[in-house]
Amino acid sequence: KLVDSAKAEAESEAEIRNDREIQAMKDAWGTQTTKISSSNTKAIKELEKDQKSRTTRMVRDYLDRALLDIATLYRDVLLTQSGDTGELINKDMTQVIIDLSARHDSVATVAKLQAIMESRENLARNAAPLLTVEGLMLQLK
Repeated sequence: KLVDSAKAEAESEAEIRNDREIQAMKDAWGTQTTKISSSNTKAIKELEKDQKSRTTRMVRDYLDRALLDIATLYRDVLLTQSGDTGELINKDMTQVIIDLSARHDSVATVAKLQAIMESRENLARNAAPLLTVEGLMLQLK
């Protein structure tokens, strides 16, 4: 669900931007009603390739932000396990944090944080998003 959500959000945002960029290129060439030349077609194809790469990057960026949010949750769990609950980032999830801190010891929490950070690094190195997130979720379970 996390990967699907990131893809949907990135594609939605990219679609609007991509259409505007292609339309601006066509407007600059004055090709609204005339046939596009082969050199212009190549330029459009190159733009579409760049747009696809950008959308892929956006998916990874959205996933990275989500993983960072999950990391803040486990940071709060670790803080609670140490006996300090005054500086929670996710105050709206206090009960979840308390429950998680009671279920796991601090060693397990640190391992979960390390797994999250490794997943973030793997995404930055172009690992497959779905496999990366699935692997992480297994480690967090």
